[in-house]
Amino acid sequence: MTNFNMQPVESSNLESLGYDAETSTLRIEFKNGGIYEYKGVPQELFDFFISSESVGKFFFSDIRSQFDGVRVQDDAPNPPILEGGE
Repeated sequence: MTNFNMQPVESSNLESLGYDAETSTLRIEFKNGGIYEYKGVPQELFDFFISSESVGKFFFSDIRSQFDGVRVQDDAPNPPILEGGE
């Protein structure tokens, strides 16, 4: 069983972030209710992500552009779209 230990973040689009070190999987909960997982994310990259000044910008430039997200839960009508910001 995966243990993500979700942590709330300050962002206009992202609600919380979690990471499972055993599977190198990042989980992101969006404010619109969608939850996505990104596999193969190094621990160091997650550490930079969670401590970045703008998690929204970091997501757009360093996560979304490099890793394929899989929707694991969706209470939202459409997948989240970020335009390079929070």
